[in-house]
Amino acid sequence: MLLANGAQVDALKRGNWNSLMVSVCKVDLGLTALLLECGADIRLCNKDGWNAVALATRTGDEQLVNLLERHCTAKKLYSPWHVRTKNGRTLLHIAVMNGHRHLVSRLQGSSFFAGPLDVRATDVCGVTPFMDAARIDNVELCQLLRRSLDSSSSFNVNQVDNSGRSALHMAAQTNAVSVLKYLVSELQADVNLEDAWHQTPLFLAVREGHQSATELLLQLGAKQTSDGHQRSLLDIAQQYGHHHLVPYLLS
Repeated sequence: MLLANGAQVDALKRGNWNSLMVSVCKVDLGLTALLLECGADIRLCNKDGWNAVALATRTGDEQLVNLLERHCTAKKLYSPWHVRTKNGRTLLHIAVMNGHRHLVSRLQGSSFFAGPLDVRATDVCGVTPFMDAARIDNVELCQLLRRSLDSSSSFNVNQVDNSGRSALHMAAQTNAVSVLKYLVSELQADVNLEDAWHQTPLFLAVREGHQSATELLLQLGAKQTSDGHQRSLLDIAQQYGHHHLVPYLLS
């Protein structure tokens, strides 16, 4: 009724959110379809650089994504699917970080209507979708992304972000033990790779107090080294109160 009486379909609220973005976040298919029919601009982004497609990708709802894709196909709109948020994250980053395998397969597929998204894309911090998959301990997603990277002859398991941290660093920091084992045992990731502060994956696991990751990395051959401030792993365990890790570091 409001739209029929002259309400602006793309009127913005705080943070540059329009009604389409709100309806997508609520996974309201009926309202989303109505707003699109009334001319809502799917290309608009909020203050953080998120458009309706990015928000739909975060929900993982396939019906919602299908609806937006049909609309964009009919309008020949490709740019909304190649959006970059303010921190440089692509739809592929968003789908991976939220564990939506079905969308990851779709977005990087050669038959995707807007063209396959670049699996090598990095955000403003230099993080790739593969690193995100490692961070959330999703081996299946790592394998899927690796196959795409292999096909483009650009896979490097030791690729680092702007801080010099690899996928292994990120997995260690989040106690992602399944991915840790996969990266080292199957992909031969460098277990002693140092970041910009001379911190290894083992150093990060100890700092975060992750017993499982610490034990596994030691089993996989991680060395006990000091960081750029000459702090040993024992120093870090004691500094952060992770006394349960001391026996592993002394054995």
